[in-house]
Parts: sequence; structure tokens; C-alpha cells
Amino acid sequence: MGKPLVLEEFGLARDWASRKNNLDPASTTTTKDLFYTALYRQVMDSISSGGPAMGDNFWAWAGEARPGKAWVGDPPHEPAGWYSVYDADASTLAIISAHAKEMAGRMK
Repeated sequence: MGKPLVLEEFGLARDWASRKNNLDPASTTTTKDLFYTALYRQVMDSISSGGPAMGDNFWAWAGEARPGKAWVGDPPHEPAGWYSVYDADASTLAIISAHAKEMAGRMK
């Protein structure tokens, strides 16, 4: 069809094992980081090979918000913080930032 594909609104909960609660902002993001890395690689491989995927956007940025506060990225019908990426998620933010830079480099 010649239309670009955008992989959007993907996310994954935080690791359960580290705190026995994948909604706890202090839980690790190891599996989420692997998931984001794999999806970003698929998008970049598609772009490099002329495939349909041309962009992506994860779900959801929470920034400074935490469960129980306003503006956590998840909608009201989902548990607050379920897929949120927080400002303190250093490893996840590094993956997102590196991918954004790689995408920007492709647009030049």
C-alpha cells in the first residue's frame, strides 16, 4: 500500500521480581529495557532495509508523576504506573535517548 508503519503505544510493566510489585516505581526495568531495545532494533532494521516501519512511540511517559498523583501516563482503566516511564528510569531513558538520536541521524 506504500504507507509508512508507525509502531505506537507499546510498553511493558516494570519487573515484578525485584520488589514483588511491578507497579512500584522502585522496581527494576530490566525486561522493559530488553523489550524496548528489541522493538527499536526492529524499527531501525525496517528503515534500513526499506521495510514498512518508519517510526515509533512508546506508552507512556510519566516523568515526575508517580502512582497516586496526577498525570501518570496510564489511562484510568489501567493501574497507575503499569507501563509508565519515569524520570528516574535511567536505563530506560538511555535506551530511548539513544534510539531518538539514531532516528534523528536517519532523517538527515
